[in-house]
Amino acid sequence: MKKLTKKDLMKINGGNIRPPDANGNCQPGWYLCPSNICVYDKGGQNPIVPGSPHYNACFG
Repeated sequence: MKKLTKKDLMKINGGNIRPPDANGNCQPGWYLCPSNICVYDKGGQNPIVPGSPHYNACFG
């Protein structure tokens, strides 16, 4: 399985990763990563820490 690029991640619709809206904001309960993608973290209840599935996509 190949590693997804940021361009690949921006094409994903749905799931736990999505691009921010036109204003650069994420939906409530989502975290705006430094890599400019939104990751669902259940409003902070499921934080993105090293070893979590979306850590590399977020902070890669």
